[in-house]
Amino acid sequence: CIRDRVATVLSSSLDRSEILNIIIEQLGQVLQYDGASIGLIERDELVIVQAVGDSFWRVDDRLPLRRENVLAQVLQQRQVVILTDVAKAESWPIWFRSHTAGGWMGAPLGRGRAMFGLLSVRQHQAEAYRQEDAEILQIFAKQAALAIENARLYAQAQTVAIDAERQRLARELHDSVTQSLYSLTLFAGGWAAKAERGESDVPQMVKQFKQLEEISVRGNKEMRLLLHQLRPPILEEVGLVGALQQRLEAVEQRVNIKARLLTHGAVDELPLAIEEQLFAIAQEALTNIVRHAEATEVIVLLQRKNGRLTLSVTDNGIGFDPEAPS
Repeated sequence: CIRDRVATVLSSSLDRSEILNIIIEQLGQVLQYDGASIGLIERDELVIVQAVGDSFWRVDDRLPLRRENVLAQVLQQRQVVILTDVAKAESWPIWFRSHTAGGWMGAPLGRGRAMFGLLSVRQHQAEAYRQEDAEILQIFAKQAALAIENARLYAQAQTVAIDAERQRLARELHDSVTQSLYSLTLFAGGWAAKAERGESDVPQMVKQFKQLEEISVRGNKEMRLLLHQLRPPILEEVGLVGALQQRLEAVEQRVNIKARLLTHGAVDELPLAIEEQLFAIAQEALTNIVRHAEATEVIVLLQRKNGRLTLSVTDNGIGFDPEAPS
């Protein structure tokens, strides 16, 4: 049936721009039109976001939603409105008064009682649309509204995820790099004051410079980790093995940790979902090594044998006693 076929096609994407194109394209499969448009409500205006053919409006047109015009009527009544001839219709928006006869239909876009847009079609011929056409447009508009709303929610979720990631990076910057820079500032200021007073205890100065070096190295490690996390995902481009190798080269090797990646068996063609989990586990382990282990060597081993996939991350750092209280 129309509803199922339209729902299947419209559910194929979550990108709003692509969804709008699909809506207009599929609409032509079920209804004849010389022009079609989609408008979304912004405050008290209908903003045209998609238009094709000989539509009355073009993209970015802003149409006032006044009570007396047909656009507002469609949204208020929450059902399809047919104008048999726009040249004679009193409810047709006066600022787009047409001197040419033609038929027009408008259907509301919304969920429940909340309307957020309008889908319209037109033909040059008067009395082109009948009640059966209105029923088809109503069914189509309901599916189109669901697809547009899903795309909006998906975009909203992406925005929330981006904001959460920004907040996480801000916290990590504050807890790591910012703290290191603040420590460097305090030490340098204190030592400068001692030098001005003529306090030149060489052994003490050597000790202080070593502290300065340790803080600088720690700050450099943290910055490497954060810069690597800011890079776009690479799993789909280079696969798990390539992503792990790039991680070791970008972070561990640049903070003077001798890092090696070893692979055995068929580990190059794994499902993306498994690669994502393995990469996340390896990255967390490597990050802990850089931050806490004081290691100079690390080996990442990925092997597949007898139907079993194994990932191990080994380092020569200080470790910890799992039995000791924490």
